[in-house]
Amino acid sequence: MAVIEDGVSCAEWSPDDGVCVVVTGAGKLILMSEEFDPIKDTDVRPQEFGSEHQTQVGWGSKETQFHGSAGKGASQQPVFATPTPIATTDSQETRVSWRGDGQYFVVSTIDQRDSEFYRVVRMWTREGVHTSTNEPVPGLEDSISWRASGNLISTTVNHNNQHQVIFMERNGLRHGEFPLTLRAENTCVSTTTWNSSSNVLAVIYEGQEQCHIMLYTCSNYCWQLKQHYTYNSSNITFIWDHEDENKFHISVDSRTIHRFNDVSHAPPGEITPDESYTIEREFPLDSHTCIRHLVMVTQSKAHCVALVNDVDALLTLELSDKEVFVVSCTTLEDTVVNMMRHPGSGTIVVQLYSGELFELHGGMLEPWGSVDMRECARFCEMEIAVFEEEMVVVGRTSFNHLYMDTRLWNYDCTSISLHKTHLLVTSHSHTLTCVSLSQPAHVARTTEGVVDTGIRSLERGSRLVVSDPDSSRVVLQMPRGNLELIHPRPLLLTHLAQLIDNFQYRKVFESVRKHRVNMNFILDYHPEQFLSKLPDILSQLTSQFMELFIAELSSEDTTLTMYSFMGTQSTAPSTDKINTVCNAVLAAVQAVDVVPWLNTLISCYVKIDNVPAGLLKLKTLYHTHPSETEAAIKYMLILTDDEALFNHALGTHDLDLVLLVAQHTQKDPKEYMLFLNELQEHDEVYRKFKIDEHLGRNKTALHFLMCCEGRFEEVCSFVTKHSLHPTALQHYQFGTDQYKTIGRMFALSLKENRHLEEAGVLFGQCAELKESLECLRFTKQSHLALSVGAQLNLPADQMSGLAEQLAENLRRDGGHREAARLYDRYCDNPDEAVEVLCEGGRLL
Repeated sequence: MAVIEDGVSCAEWSPDDGVCVVVTGAGKLILMSEEFDPIKDTDVRPQEFGSEHQTQVGWGSKETQFHGSAGKGASQQPVFATPTPIATTDSQETRVSWRGDGQYFVVSTIDQRDSEFYRVVRMWTREGVHTSTNEPVPGLEDSISWRASGNLISTTVNHNNQHQVIFMERNGLRHGEFPLTLRAENTCVSTTTWNSSSNVLAVIYEGQEQCHIMLYTCSNYCWQLKQHYTYNSSNITFIWDHEDENKFHISVDSRTIHRFNDVSHAPPGEITPDESYTIEREFPLDSHTCIRHLVMVTQSKAHCVALVNDVDALLTLELSDKEVFVVSCTTLEDTVVNMMRHPGSGTIVVQLYSGELFELHGGMLEPWGSVDMRECARFCEMEIAVFEEEMVVVGRTSFNHLYMDTRLWNYDCTSISLHKTHLLVTSHSHTLTCVSLSQPAHVARTTEGVVDTGIRSLERGSRLVVSDPDSSRVVLQMPRGNLELIHPRPLLLTHLAQLIDNFQYRKVFESVRKHRVNMNFILDYHPEQFLSKLPDILSQLTSQFMELFIAELSSEDTTLTMYSFMGTQSTAPSTDKINTVCNAVLAAVQAVDVVPWLNTLISCYVKIDNVPAGLLKLKTLYHTHPSETEAAIKYMLILTDDEALFNHALGTHDLDLVLLVAQHTQKDPKEYMLFLNELQEHDEVYRKFKIDEHLGRNKTALHFLMCCEGRFEEVCSFVTKHSLHPTALQHYQFGTDQYKTIGRMFALSLKENRHLEEAGVLFGQCAELKESLECLRFTKQSHLALSVGAQLNLPADQMSGLAEQLAENLRRDGGHREAARLYDRYCDNPDEAVEVLCEGGRLL
């Protein structure tokens, strides 16, 4: 609030509501900010021309012109002549008008010089710098309006009892005019005003009993009267619509409101209004009563505050199609500073100047709960938030303090807005905070109710304008005045969760793709519904949505990690999530016409690393849908590289499929055609062996090779090369020549690698007893070695030497009991047996 002791002659806000121009009764020009902080205080009637004083240089200046009989002295005369007296129809009021961009404004004032009064128009900058003054114009009047586009300033003159509209430039020079059709007798031009697109000029005439509204347009520098309206009243208010450039509103005697549409495109002549409303008053309201704090309850009922007999009164209005009735009027003891209605509950809360809060019931005010808000400052913004069915008053003061009931929640709040699910707060630290309404009120009143993901950075100076309760859209106004639309993450995810609950998966996928939300959230939020109703979900979608979903599918549960602030308890598959979802999608897709979903099918097979199955599926469709199949192969090449896909196709052992895939890769036909031709020369089983050998699948290649007749030598070579002896032994029957040959090769390999125990056993299985004994004598397998020696019918001394060697092996490795038994039984050396037992502590 600002107090001006000298009174206010005129005041006008800038188009962006950032600066207010006030002309006081003492002739002072005051610029104030939106918080009514003074910016500049100066004299509204400076004597100098301004900072942009015109300077004549070069040819065409007055000093270089011929002056005739006036002589050279004429060049010394001032450029601007003496002002002329004001017109008789001048209202002698001070007028202010802003340029459309808010960088300049014009002030029209009455000046006095030598007991003469005259009207002067001065141009000022937004910072309060006087730039220029108009050249004197005879009969200049008070009406003035700066064109929204900024190139001209319109005003009127009364010259020889004839009104004219004249135009000025920002430097004060006159720039054209056109006459008005009405005579100036007993009439005056009260207002000239431009529409938002600057192509229609409205001129309002006021007489003793009638008022005329004329609309002019310009074509080829010729101004023509477009429309003319006449009202039998001198109390007329004319306002251009801010949204529609060709719409305006007229208020007659503050009772009847007319609205007109498309005035610039209508044919010349009288037209009737599109809509009219009449306000019927049953209470002592002045015709100039200002109604404020209008709150709509229903389409036919509203509440507002008006000044009645110099005190605030609460009015209840009933609205019909064309009329507004004041049905009740309650006088208040204090001034109303805020009144708002909660959109959910319909509760209307009123705050008085004292800070007290009241709830409106049946036209009467009752104290709001048990909260005494007199401890808090008066709110310039107020909302009612419901936290788990508990109502909390949220208010911002002019000092940017944010209160939740009586608790000071924030020291630097710049704006607030209430969404259906969140309370939105901006701050001087250029952040937007989203406070969830689903938490208890006592938690929300503390900063613990805000998680890190509920805070996002904003452009410096951003302010909340409105939030859409049925979506996640939030409108912000930037310091430049432009509006920007954002979707805060908490609001967006809450909206997505509501869409999932309502089974609107098409909108969910569109929003997730548009706002780059992790697509796993679609599954993780409600996995049981997603998996059980997958066919119904696919009926809402196209293949492209599922391709993106499968591509981003991961084992992570997003409701427990990146989106844990949602507070949902997920029941997503804890193990093998990717395979479960992909298999479910494959089953759902194959149950319908699979052709439109080929890319989704391929995506699933690639995701679960089963590309060959996908290729075989494509081959079955190739003969009936060749173009769609080829497109799917090209899509598969995007998901995998050329070489990998070619090898996967080879792994199917289908050369036709290999050729089909190879034709769409970047591989040179000279490379793969020679290889394919070589494979074609072999029989089917051996061809599979060659393919698996090429792909490095040695075990399956060995299986196919062993199935080929007459290739045992090649089998032996392949087994030795790739060390596949155990695999080969599993194929051949025990005791056959092939088994013995492979077994001997394996035993020799084990012997070379010092695996003597396994080598000895394997030699024995292949009936190579001597080689088996040579290996086993160096191991601890005494019973096997002695058994082989017995089979070889070794003499007693050799058996005794073998037993002694085995005993020494056991003795070194801690097998003292078995070593003692060998010494005693096979070597006939009980003393050595006792010594070994004593050495190993085996006396008992």
